[in-house]
Amino acid sequence: MTDVLRTLLHIFDAQRDATVATLRGKVDDSTGSVFKDHAVIFKYKGKTLDDLSANLSEYGITHGSEVLLLINPETAAAVGLPPTMVPHQGEFPGEVPQQKAKKQRTASATGGDKKRERFSKEEADDLIKGVELYGLGQWAQIRTSFFQQTTRTGVDLKDKWRNLVTAAARQSGFKFRVDYLNDPAFLERVRTVNDEANKTMRNVL
Repeated sequence: MTDVLRTLLHIFDAQRDATVATLRGKVDDSTGSVFKDHAVIFKYKGKTLDDLSANLSEYGITHGSEVLLLINPETAAAVGLPPTMVPHQGEFPGEVPQQKAKKQRTASATGGDKKRERFSKEEADDLIKGVELYGLGQWAQIRTSFFQQTTRTGVDLKDKWRNLVTAAARQSGFKFRVDYLNDPAFLERVRTVNDEANKTMRNVL
């Protein structure tokens, strides 16, 4: 499937009996029910969540899981995206500015916006292993497997991966302040893993 609007839905505090229909209902609530049933598709680890009555747990979805939401762009254009639609990874569609601002204030109050330490070479290697093993977007799973004993969050991992990919795309000879980014073999590994992960995602969709 190509040319679709995509966003990642982070599943938090999901009730044990929550179903695919429950998830669909949350999308409807946040978008004003502007999308018809056939225009919305949920995917998790490459599998389409097409049984509305199935519990999310039957698909292996638990607290912290990331579900891919796909929306037919023709349908979206026909109805017009609602003003509260937020088509960005890591944010739930329909999150209004006041809610987003509140989360930012909360993060600030708890020290969530403090400057974090740079990733070590070992952490960067673990992140590459995680993407190679689980694929792009599976930051919660990667964190659980490789970063559980650290303060790194899924957002940290996503941001770091984006930075690694950007660094790997630089012309040879560019001098980085971080030593391991000056290793051609390291950057080549990032490029290879990222290319394979993107290829796998395209095949899934």
